Amino acid sequence: MKDKPIGVVRKHRWDVTPAEARKVQEELRTHWIGKDAFGEIRTVAGLDASFILTGSQALKKPVGRWNRLREANQAIGCIEMYRFPEMEELERAYAILPLEFPYVPGLLSFREIPALLAALRKLKNMPDLLFCDAHGYAHPRRLGLASHLGVVLELPTIGCAKSLLVGTHKSLPQKAGSWTPLLDEKAGGERIGAVVADLRRGEPDLRLAGSPRQPRNRNPP
Repeated sequence: MKDKPIGVVRKHRWDVTPAEARKVQEELRTHWIGKDAFGEIRTVAGLDASFILTGSQALKKPVGRWNRLREANQAIGCIEMYRFPEMEELERAYAILPLEFPYVPGLLSFREIPALLAALRKLKNMPDLLFCDAHGYAHPRRLGLASHLGVVLELPTIGCAKSLLVGTHKSLPQKAGSWTPLLDEKAGGERIGAVVADLRRGEPDLRLAGSPRQPRNRNPP
């Protein structure tokens, strides 16, 4: 089946240097909208990326997680879409692409988004809202993967991360669904996200604003 074109509103090169990538982030952040601008939400999707090494690793010494990420040479972009609010699965897709960007903290979107876009192209319809296993606005340059993807596609996104890049928060009550604001004290106490108690994991989860906006066209030709 031929992959479906998707509406990439703000195109840029992905084969850039880390310095050029930071400049791209600084430019794209000017298009970020930090307020609810959703239309009716009928479908939602979860997106994530994983990494693999090709070739035999049998004779290599065991390495830690971060070294494995640095040495990975393929990215797998995955997506599952659900009808909302019933949360009935509608579609799932994945794509595997060569990795062309080095592992650099704060620039992971340049490693993962190409594979996620390739997976999105395999869907019959574009979701109304994207949940990304990544940071959104709570990022040193305010453009984590979730925000980056939302701005590129002009679709609403929400980042859900498991660790902090920036910001501090108060302690959470041990009650499912309780939350507290995530603040950046170095930016005058700006609220950059929320920390939510997820007792299934036994530790806090981060809910990090991505790019809430009304898409121009959910199913472009």
